[in-house]
Amino acid sequence: MSDKFVTFSIKKNESLSSIEAKTKKLILDKKYKVRLSASLDTRGSLGIEVALIQLIGTWLTLNKYKKVFHSYQESLPESFHNLCSTIYGIAALSMIEEVWDKTGEKLPRGLVLDEAKKTIENLRKGEFSQSFTSRYFGVPYIKTLRYDKEFEMPFYNANKVIESAAFHRVVEKILDENINGFSRFESLKTMIEIKDLSDLLWELLKNTHDHGRHNPIGNIIPQNFRSIIIQQQDITNAYLNSWCGENPSAAQLKFKNYWYDRAKKHYFLDLSIIDFGAGFVELAQHKTRSKDNIDVFMKCFEKGWSRFDEKSRGSGLTKALNCIHKYKGWLRIRTGNLLVEKTFSENDLPEIKREDIQVMDLSVVGTSVHISLPLQGYNNK
Repeated sequence: MSDKFVTFSIKKNESLSSIEAKTKKLILDKKYKVRLSASLDTRGSLGIEVALIQLIGTWLTLNKYKKVFHSYQESLPESFHNLCSTIYGIAALSMIEEVWDKTGEKLPRGLVLDEAKKTIENLRKGEFSQSFTSRYFGVPYIKTLRYDKEFEMPFYNANKVIESAAFHRVVEKILDENINGFSRFESLKTMIEIKDLSDLLWELLKNTHDHGRHNPIGNIIPQNFRSIIIQQQDITNAYLNSWCGENPSAAQLKFKNYWYDRAKKHYFLDLSIIDFGAGFVELAQHKTRSKDNIDVFMKCFEKGWSRFDEKSRGSGLTKALNCIHKYKGWLRIRTGNLLVEKTFSENDLPEIKREDIQVMDLSVVGTSVHISLPLQGYNNK
């Protein structure tokens, strides 16, 4: 059976540009069995993990053949522990059609997801310290024909995102959970206002709740994946080189060069939101009546503008930009055929300009939003 499929390996040290290139190949009309590393370098910091999840979603949606994940693991539940302790692993294992072990034998779905189910159950019950045991935390919102935990996860009440005050309390609980005797994100509160952090995540989750669960004609997508990821990482110059890869964008080079010589290690808080929906630009086209995707994208960043009619809508992306600008962070948004990458320095305004938007050769599925906020002085405190 395995001879009928082409092996497609995704390595632990992929760059953003190599992920783009591999996404182009994966959607071709070929039978691929994907081999996914059980871990990523520095947990896929600076947007690598979320770009990889979007690669998986694009492959699942656009390649017409059976989706096979050919793992490196033995036929034992504990063999999938590392994968199930990451959001990209949970995304792959929960959404894929078949999982093979390293010999090419098909594995029972219950076996490969056993470790992930433990994580998801702990998240559902609010036992956050049992879910992830490091400065890494994620919440997967999963909807498949076999499994539906979309609205049973943190930050939801019934089928609605909870209000900002309740969201803030949950974020504080996540940050304060003790891991090996220390709070999960020790010293984080001395670096960033937790209200800023929770407001940013709240706005982004509301956005993906609205645009990440529907197709272009407004119907609920029967199989979908969305997630929030929070992690604090120590980034070395060697990782910055790997992150840029062989074909970095001008924005990636600017980010690397800005940080490269400042210290041997750099401390970042990474925030990511990902979905496998239609993408907010495509969904907003109807209201704008524009065929220019860049015009639509720019409209979505206008304060007070929303594809919805409610007066309270239209400030989410504006608030996000203000927060990223305040902490002089890095922003990456990939949706449809558009890409935004920008480092906010002291001389920048909290805005996206038309020249910040790239039109890409490939249209991806869903939307990924990644933000990296530098934790200045973390190593001194």
